[in-house]
Amino acid sequence: MFGRNLRSVFHNHCCKISLFTILLAANVIVFCKTYITYHDEAEYFYLYQMLGDSLCWARASAAAICLNIFAVMISMCKIFCSYLRNLFFKVSFDGLRRLLDEKKSMHIFCGLLVCLFSIIHTLAHCINNLKFCNNYDNERKGLNLFTEKEKVDKLYVFFTTTGMTGVLMLIILVLMFTSSISSVRRKNYVIFWYTHHLAFPFIVLLLLHNYGCVIKRQKNLVDHVPGCLYLNETANSTTLEAPLANGVEICKAIPQFEHDPAQAWKWVLFPLSLYIIDRLIRKWRGSKEVELVKVVPHEGNVLELQLSQRGFTALPGQYIQLQCPEIAKFEWHPFTLTKCPAVAGDYFSVHIKVLGKWTDSVRSHLIAKKEAASISMESLVQYSKRDGGCVTNIVRDSKHLRLFVDGPYGSPCQDVTKYSVSICVAAGIGVTPFAAMINSLRWKVERCKLKRLYFIWVSRDIYDFHWFLQLLHDFYLEMVRANKLDFFICKFYLTGSEADCENGARCIDEGLRVGWLKSRLYFGRPRWSDDVFDVISRNHKRERIGVFYTGPRQISPILLQLCHTTTRHGNSFIYHKDSFG
Repeated sequence: MFGRNLRSVFHNHCCKISLFTILLAANVIVFCKTYITYHDEAEYFYLYQMLGDSLCWARASAAAICLNIFAVMISMCKIFCSYLRNLFFKVSFDGLRRLLDEKKSMHIFCGLLVCLFSIIHTLAHCINNLKFCNNYDNERKGLNLFTEKEKVDKLYVFFTTTGMTGVLMLIILVLMFTSSISSVRRKNYVIFWYTHHLAFPFIVLLLLHNYGCVIKRQKNLVDHVPGCLYLNETANSTTLEAPLANGVEICKAIPQFEHDPAQAWKWVLFPLSLYIIDRLIRKWRGSKEVELVKVVPHEGNVLELQLSQRGFTALPGQYIQLQCPEIAKFEWHPFTLTKCPAVAGDYFSVHIKVLGKWTDSVRSHLIAKKEAASISMESLVQYSKRDGGCVTNIVRDSKHLRLFVDGPYGSPCQDVTKYSVSICVAAGIGVTPFAAMINSLRWKVERCKLKRLYFIWVSRDIYDFHWFLQLLHDFYLEMVRANKLDFFICKFYLTGSEADCENGARCIDEGLRVGWLKSRLYFGRPRWSDDVFDVISRNHKRERIGVFYTGPRQISPILLQLCHTTTRHGNSFIYHKDSFG
């Protein structure tokens, strides 16, 4: 049993483990190589004699910072990563696809390493500064930080280019780190969004940081052997190469020093160029205004926006970013597509949960508040009979509201059809990526690998199920007509009050004219182990099963743990958690 659990853990975390192992190995190699260089190389002999091991720690940590900034910037290239993911999707490179899905983890991990090595780098240079002051070298004045011993000042380094840029970078790192804490990010996302854009001045400061002439190396190694104690300007080259009898080498010149060449640009040039190209493409692509075809309000403070844009194509499970300059000029907000264009010129749609200031502003621009407040479940049912389940409202401020789209971008939910058996678990508005997937399955169910789809939707409010109930019901009927009775298995779990929800369930069923929902509706939270994983495990012994979850983070650890432990029938449950990376 332990061996099977270990295998299951490896299947679910192999990509993350591989990624972190590669990153850690790269950091160790770069750190050790740089440390040895400044410890043993002849050109740094005199500087090491003055500063000691703190020189090696400072330079090695600086190299590690550059490496991690390289990785962070690569993870920020959304179009590049999405293109690679779609490419691997077509050629069925599952491992590489899942590796790209970990780019958010890579971004966070490398960002933390940047903070860690920045602390080491700062402390080491503080020690170096004290040693520059205490170990002034009268014989090799070009090596010193100060031109004259009388000008030694422990605060001088903070007024150099290196010192000032270093302090500013530390301030930026503190701001970015504190605003990235989950409690801060969730309460005020705008602060997180703006402070993270300080990464660009951070890169500029990093490129300037190494031009402060603090670290120096010897440049005339041929004329002066490091450690030479005897100077003979008349000696010929043959004599220079031979040591004296007492073991003291003779040299022709005194040591000369130059500024240690900048290294940061070598690490930053490629990812920065790639990121600039990525942003330019996103800017060009996001500058095309989209047409707002229809606005459909739903119960539970949810708006459905049906949009159209020439040349727009997308795959089920992908997401886009929306911008509305009239509300927030620089903010882009991610939303999963609930419908992809089936043919050229077809509309695509997103469902927006009204939770914050931005989404509330969108609703107030599109729908009069009195109209939004007056919508009831009964009116939705009446409209569903006349208009196929949609309530169409006239856009109140459409002439003054512009919408721009950036995307689409890939996500793990694209891989639902890559398994013969898949479990899709949605909580609340997290159902949106599965809506687009089910919509597309109607046309390609015969051509995909998927043979059985378990769909589980958990929500507090019975009215939430109305968003996509018509779609799910129609898909179920199509599978019945195609003699695929066991292809699509639905379960709806309602965590709200049973008494308050029975009337709503009856009202929805009247709109659909069937008891389809009520026969699949369960009150209370799912017993994930008994009602879901154990049942599916028995039905599909020794199968490789994909588990896909979208919704609040509270359910995710439970599902992941069950993917690790449900192995008694030889199953492998591969877990996928959707997130906007």
